[in-house]
Amino acid sequence: MKLATRGSTTTAATEAISLDADESYYGAWLKLQALKTRLLEIERQRSGILTGLNRDIGRDEELTARAAALLQDGTNAVVPLPTDARLARLRADLQTLNDERRVVERAIELQKEVLERERQRVSREICARLEPHYRELVRALGEALVTAGRANQELEDLHREIAAQGLTQLLRPMQFRHLGRLDDQTSRINAWLADAREHGLIS
Repeated sequence: MKLATRGSTTTAATEAISLDADESYYGAWLKLQALKTRLLEIERQRSGILTGLNRDIGRDEELTARAAALLQDGTNAVVPLPTDARLARLRADLQTLNDERRVVERAIELQKEVLERERQRVSREICARLEPHYRELVRALGEALVTAGRANQELEDLHREIAAQGLTQLLRPMQFRHLGRLDDQTSRINAWLADAREHGLIS
């Protein structure tokens, strides 16, 4: 099979290798981002409430009074916090946010599963579209490797013959040693070719 000349590496087959180009995947991704943003807002609100509660709970005069009451109480029971309306509202708001956080966290888990299913679907569709072009490239690479392997082997044999004849080596050794020899079944080039044949990519 003769190799075609390629003027550009961009082809119609490779123009849309993008998850975001799929509307269903992109919509699922946007929903996940919206849920994450909502979770961040919940955490911000919770932090504000906790700061307010800690400020109230940590007032020195109130702590001192409660500690003194504990010392006088023979039951060792800590005097509960005052149940003023503001603290009660903060605690109620915190409970609501805690519940909302659990719901949103579970929604994020579920949406991640949706997004992963969409990713797998789009991946299958894109790879199916790219497969003919991919196989063409693998075949071309296989042919090029075989051609390079033969030239590499002949070049190596030439240098060996020069050395065997006792000649001064005036020709620079330019063989590509990492490629290996085609007549060596353990060489890198033969390992690549065997793998490609095993998967039906070359004959």
